[in-house]
Amino acid sequence: MRILFYRDCEIVRYPMGTIMSSADGDGERKGKGERLHPNRLLRHDYHRLRRQWARIERMPVQRSGVDRERWSSALDAAISRFEAREQAKYVIEYDPELPISRYRDEIIDLIQNRQVVVVCGETGSGKSTQLPKLCLEAGLGRYGWIGHTQPRRLAARSIATRLAEELESPLGQVVGYKVRFNDQTQSTTLVKLMTDGVLLTEIDETGATAPHSSSRGRRLCIKQGADRRGIQQTYEGQPL
Repeated sequence: MRILFYRDCEIVRYPMGTIMSSADGDGERKGKGERLHPNRLLRHDYHRLRRQWARIERMPVQRSGVDRERWSSALDAAISRFEAREQAKYVIEYDPELPISRYRDEIIDLIQNRQVVVVCGETGSGKSTQLPKLCLEAGLGRYGWIGHTQPRRLAARSIATRLAEELESPLGQVVGYKVRFNDQTQSTTLVKLMTDGVLLTEIDETGATAPHSSSRGRRLCIKQGADRRGIQQTYEGQPL
């Protein structure tokens, strides 16, 4: 088992609770915007609502009443979604016979402190099923999905089913999957299995993998080097 990380890349990662700069905080503490706190919202909800609030604040008060009410309702719904995810119940246990289990503490530490971590191991070492659990234990998944790509629909479904069983949660709740014509995820889903094509579709639609977990809402577990090459080739050679 080899664990690699990039030493020279700039790590763009914010500790929990410090995603806003002081300037952002000053602007958003006005009026109802004071309820817009990054630690109470999913990342994509936070950035979307922040943009909407900035637009509303530029409008004359007499013309923004309806927009403010709609924004307040949208904020309440976003907070409810976040709280529902906080209450998700699952059990994290590791199979001691899997080689990756011996590197649990080291991998968790790297995930928490590095922007990019590459884990290399033999087939059957536990990468596909145990890495998502290591991400959960490292504190990811709170502000967005942990995205886990697989090259085939069958692999995405089967790994999602296995991972849900190991976490002792029904499929589609804590762990779900999305393939073509079939989306088994909901607002409480923390780990999302998907095919490369679904990932590329979301990138094309949004310009970024906004719903996924990290400082701005994204982190991906891509299982094999061949998978990464396939994504880059499919996306006309453009690095993600």
